[in-house]
Amino acid sequence: MRRRGRGAGVEGTARVLIPRRNPVGLLDLDMSPLLQEAQRVHDQAGLSDRLIADATGAKPSTVRGWLSGRSEPSGERAERLVELSAMTDRLARVVRPEAIGVWLIRPNVALDDERPIDLIARGEYLPVARVISSIEYPGVS
Repeated sequence: MRRRGRGAGVEGTARVLIPRRNPVGLLDLDMSPLLQEAQRVHDQAGLSDRLIADATGAKPSTVRGWLSGRSEPSGERAERLVELSAMTDRLARVVRPEAIGVWLIRPNVALDDERPIDLIARGEYLPVARVISSIEYPGVS
């Protein structure tokens, strides 16, 4: 585990972990679980910092901080990140990874022509999950 900043390791100071990749490209297990989620959504689902920012209510520069390990999401932003991650995991089972971002920003008739990313940003991921479920398990209601 690598630490940044002066006083790292001193009780009462914040510790920010820097993401590291091992030789086969896997994320370092010492990295915070929230930072792992941000990195996974970015890398495996191919979502840009702008799209992650739209879904979490953060600024793109804040998301870049998460991806570089300089900062970590908290509160509602962390909740939105986890929900986004869950939705991208499910989408990855039914669409190509490069199509996930497009699916998230395209208005969807099953969501009253709203964009899934906007619902996730408002904390209303359940309707999005239901639409994905209908794709995962067609014919099951």
